[in-house]
Amino acid sequence: MADPPVVYRVEPINIHSALKFIARHHSHLSAPCGGKFAMAAWRGTECVCVALIGRAVARILDQQGVVELTRTACIAGNRGACSAIVRAAGREAVARGHKRVVSYTILG
Repeated sequence: MADPPVVYRVEPINIHSALKFIARHHSHLSAPCGGKFAMAAWRGTECVCVALIGRAVARILDQQGVVELTRTACIAGNRGACSAIVRAAGREAVARGHKRVVSYTILG
């Protein structure tokens, strides 16, 4: 029988804390310079995953009110945490008046 799914508490986190988490836990990229806002997933009292949202790099998207999910970082073994914060980041972006969120994946 499968284990019951873990419920994560997802809430905004300050950008400085998110950047420190990304610098420690991102698999292959360093932390970006900054962002507009960040979200964190908590398992009990431990932060297990963060997402950083910033201005869209493409100028035309930025002018259209689009923001970009620039980084996510997650501690291994926290299945579903990244999905939870990506969903929450999308809701937060819309609540802040942005039209949509884009993200890019490095293949390989």
